[in-house]
Amino acid sequence: MTKYILFFFIFINITAAQNHGKAIYKIKYNINLDSVFNDIKGEKKEKFKKTFFKTIENTEKQKFSLIFKDNVSYFSMVERMDSDHDEIESKFVKKLYPDHYFYFKENNLFKVQKGFNKNGYLVDINKIIDVSKLDFKDGAFNKKINGFDCSLALYESKDKEITKIWFTTNINKPFGPLTYVGLPGLVVKVETPNGIIISLEKITFKKQKDITIPDDLEKITEEKFNEIVKQALGRYNNN
Repeated sequence: MTKYILFFFIFINITAAQNHGKAIYKIKYNINLDSVFNDIKGEKKEKFKKTFFKTIENTEKQKFSLIFKDNVSYFSMVERMDSDHDEIESKFVKKLYPDHYFYFKENNLFKVQKGFNKNGYLVDINKIIDVSKLDFKDGAFNKKINGFDCSLALYESKDKEITKIWFTTNINKPFGPLTYVGLPGLVVKVETPNGIIISLEKITFKKQKDITIPDDLEKITEEKFNEIVKQALGRYNNN
């Protein structure tokens, strides 16, 4: 009986320890960039391509953190302090990969977009992956990634494009980078159809501060924000 009590005590403590943690992710590109610039015309296209190549290079040098506490997670870019750090490029990366807040119990996901108004927008994302529609592969597809035992789930978009999402139930938390949340385990790797690869590098379990969203942001819908971006792109092409 003592043996079983000890096992139960250890199990409870391990489970509790996993309620708080910090994961580090990296982003790599294996992408055909021609399709990215379809909406950019004339001489601006070459200028934009040059800028975007620099952004890709800077993104691949960057690290991203996922902090989680209980039922809330916060994904953000880690500030770089090295000598070749380009602050302007980092701001551009931040726009591509903005902060994300995920509230699992409420199934609410928000992203913070800066640079479009005074303080920034808090965008209510309504396109969270519907876990019930994921194609969870059987054990034959399981593999070890960066030391984690992972299972595979496939997400098919409306355009019939497939995203591969690898997750580990050894870390029984529904968190992951960006919008890849809600799965039955921490997301370890994402392979998108356009060649972006997001990989978990390491994770530590330790007590975290409460996760709160800044209260000076203007809250808008995802549809409204997409319209703002579309208008900004139109002004860029007309100048």
